[in-house]
Amino acid sequence: MFDVRCPMLDTSLRDHRARGVDTEPFEYRTSNIEYRISNIGHRATIMNTHTAPYDPVFTGETRQRLDRVLERYPTKRAALLPALWMVQETRGWISDAAMTEVAEVLELTPAYVKGVVTFYTMYHQHPVGKHFIQVCTTTPCNLCGAEEVVRALLKHTGCRELGATSPDGKYTVTEVECLGACGFATPIMVGEDFLEGVTAEKVPEVLKRYQ
Repeated sequence: MFDVRCPMLDTSLRDHRARGVDTEPFEYRTSNIEYRISNIGHRATIMNTHTAPYDPVFTGETRQRLDRVLERYPTKRAALLPALWMVQETRGWISDAAMTEVAEVLELTPAYVKGVVTFYTMYHQHPVGKHFIQVCTTTPCNLCGAEEVVRALLKHTGCRELGATSPDGKYTVTEVECLGACGFATPIMVGEDFLEGVTAEKVPEVLKRYQ
């Protein structure tokens, strides 16, 4: 357990209580750590109530691969993006615990790594399906039927809504702003595979390749 002093918390609590906002302790859980956070006067008490074992990513062959990557950069910090890709390739997403491991390996702070992960949309901060599907729905593709493609994907994968993962864990469908193929609507990406000219009618056939 550790305490964080916040000079402005007293005022914030009074304002919240005056507006009827609940200021009682609450719990916050990540993939590896569960916190209990309570506001006591002008102190915020954060208690780690549960820690699950964390299996490091950068061991054995993966660590050797990272060492080879580090040789190509002038500083360890410069290798942050490929290091994060390695975590995502290995685990499918980047947990808070994994961010801490990356920070330790590259001699950075966890906050710095978190800032980079949250800036780039290609990094997953929660578990996703085996096949991560991105659909371009910007104006040119939208005019050519991108919304129909999205609906077909949600229906045939069982995801039902954007950002959700199918019950069998196979698929996650999301929208993206642009895939750089406006002349080949509708482009989608399934993992690292780039597919052009996808229509709602073609969706079932496309999904047969990714089971």
